[in-house]
Amino acid sequence: MRHINICIVLSILIALLFINNVSAITAAVQPARMVVNAQVGEKIEKSIKILNKNDYSVTVNITLSGDLAKDISLNENFIELGANEEKKIYFTISPKTAGETENNVNFFYKNEENQGIGFSSKVIVVA
Repeated sequence: MRHINICIVLSILIALLFINNVSAITAAVQPARMVVNAQVGEKIEKSIKILNKNDYSVTVNITLSGDLAKDISLNENFIELGANEEKKIYFTISPKTAGETENNVNFFYKNEENQGIGFSSKVIVVA
């Protein structure tokens, strides 16, 4: 009986040695959605706050998508956020046509182990 208990304990310990530590990236984007009223040809600067809620640094790749992706310019496309750091990302919108469009500012967070998570902030432009 004692031999079986020792075998079970050893099996559990060996199994625990082969289990990788799992860590998830915790981050946020604020606001998740905004509506911008603009005139055709007007330049409007807006910002989105990004947060790294981890005890380690992450890199953030920033891209644009949507109807006005060509009419939006980012001040930064790639940044590094330190542990528990937050930063505002500024962008300029210059609509060239009238109407309502949906656009996304996309944020892809990545840690040193190449684990990643993505967020998007929807920007609705009414021109």
